[in-house]
Amino acid sequence: MKRPVILFVVFIVLLLSVSLVSANLSGDRPASIMLQTKSYAQAGDKDLYDRANKLYQDKKYYKAHELFIESQYGNWEQMAKKCVRRWPKNGETWHDTTQWLRDTQVTFHVDQPKDSAIFIRVYKDDSPVSYVFIGGSDEVTVGLPGNGKYTFKDGVGSEWYDTTDTFGADGAYETMTFGQYEDDFIYMEARHEYTILINVEDAIGEEIGSSEETWENFTK
Repeated sequence: MKRPVILFVVFIVLLLSVSLVSANLSGDRPASIMLQTKSYAQAGDKDLYDRANKLYQDKKYYKAHELFIESQYGNWEQMAKKCVRRWPKNGETWHDTTQWLRDTQVTFHVDQPKDSAIFIRVYKDDSPVSYVFIGGSDEVTVGLPGNGKYTFKDGVGSEWYDTTDTFGADGAYETMTFGQYEDDFIYMEARHEYTILINVEDAIGEEIGSSEETWENFTK
């Protein structure tokens, strides 16, 4: 039903152009005559756009972001930008409330550009106990539940989606490693304070290594 309307609009423009030419036949010929045609058909994939919009409504922002871009339909650029969320405030974004003890303190001291952020996931005995977000250079201290084997995973990026998808597939992800055997855990004791220095120049302490993580493994 839309196509005849488009043809009608083009026909009117043609008539206007012809009338302009006729009006000028008695005088100087026009230097140029141009016809501009505007199409009202939408380019792109509406099905993909609708799927992306559903994901956006369900707050699955990274997957929605990728589908909006793939769809190239309607206001996809505007919607893709809306999928990128504001950074949370620096500090602990989540803590396992069943782990009520907080008698081991860990301080994260980070030096990084102001447009870069780091998201750290802390695991005790392979179960998550704390998530920490730090944008730019800052220092954050969290209380952890005492004696145990701790694993620290971190992701770095600038475009933030949420604590599940973090920085998306464009982020860089790793697991911190400790000691001469590069274990992916460190044993921490109650009533102790630990400091992890990240990108701090001339830092003094035991060096921490890392092993690369895929985004898919990091977000499990």
